Amino acid sequence: MSLLFLRNLLYLIRQIEEELGLEGDRPVHNLLKRQRRKASKGLPKFRGRKPAKTLQEYKYENKRLRMEVELLRDFLQSTERM
Repeated sequence: MSLLFLRNLLYLIRQIEEELGLEGDRPVHNLLKRQRRKASKGLPKFRGRKPAKTLQEYKYENKRLRMEVELLRDFLQSTERM
């Protein structure tokens, strides 16, 4: 960037500050930062319950767990620990 461009940019920023009545350290920067933060928030993150399972899903999970328990029992019996 050229020095002339930067000088003109600084003039524009000061002009914006005066027109909007902004005061303080880097007011345009802080204003833009607040606007970007508001825009980035968007929709809040969904933190809640997981969607409810259907009866069919519960039955499938129950069947799978029963089979797993049976396999573990068989294994323990084969190693004579039960």
